[in-house]
Amino acid sequence: MKVVTHPEAQEELSEALQWLQERTLWSADDLFNTYDKQVEQIRQSPTSHHFIYRDFRRANLKRFSYHLIYRTTADSLFIIAFAHDKRHPDYWKTRIPST
Repeated sequence: MKVVTHPEAQEELSEALQWLQERTLWSADDLFNTYDKQVEQIRQSPTSHHFIYRDFRRANLKRFSYHLIYRTTADSLFIIAFAHDKRHPDYWKTRIPST
């Protein structure tokens, strides 16, 4: 399954890693490893998380206050947001293409 990350989701991840790296390198590495493990878990079992809006699902990152918003097709995983739990829950919906 091919992984496609929305540019704004990639920026959100980068900002979170930078913020943590400025405070402690260990936490930034741990967040990145947790993110990678979550993406792999989604690839292995894409329907294991509940729907939150239309065909989008939410996967929480263990030990961190972040979650991934994603949808899958037969051959792709599309990550539309890497969101902190304190953000407005619908902010990422503006990224959904109108089709």
